[in-house]
Amino acid sequence: MSFIVGCLIPGLVCAYVDWKKFIIPDSMVLVMFLAGLGYSISTGQIKSAVIGASIGFLITWICWKKKGLGGGDVKLTTALGMWFGYNILVVLFIGSLLTTIAGLVKMALNGKLSKWASTYCRGVYYAVVYGVPGTTTAPQLPDNFEEIHPDSVPFGTFLVAGAFIVYLIMLKGGFLLA
Repeated sequence: MSFIVGCLIPGLVCAYVDWKKFIIPDSMVLVMFLAGLGYSISTGQIKSAVIGASIGFLITWICWKKKGLGGGDVKLTTALGMWFGYNILVVLFIGSLLTTIAGLVKMALNGKLSKWASTYCRGVYYAVVYGVPGTTTAPQLPDNFEEIHPDSVPFGTFLVAGAFIVYLIMLKGGFLLA
């Protein structure tokens, strides 16, 4: 019950708002973080929670510095790390996989997948065969968030979906990370 109130409901709010507006509300992330902190203290899992939050923060902070993610994604991942501990790595993997699939589907529906794939594969070829640097660059987030790229996909939405999948696996007694 504490997971549902402290993580799932705020996570669903974050996912919905991110889907609609490409922004993650700080108030919901703060609720998730503090509830995760309280839960980890009460269950004696504080070490795992702090390590999970730190790992999640570090990985997404690096992506944020490269302008691949927004700051809300970093905070959301940190809050989820308080709940999932080491399993934040699995949450990030599943969330990233879902985001990639959604992005490819979005590009395919917009008729842009073929051109992107051709350009990307050509860039990889030039980088590997000829050693040409910078041929596989990806578009970065703009400094002005009013100009969200039309092919953008809200990472927070799929991160929360990944967290829910991991939660269901853990609920069924599935072993992920100790």
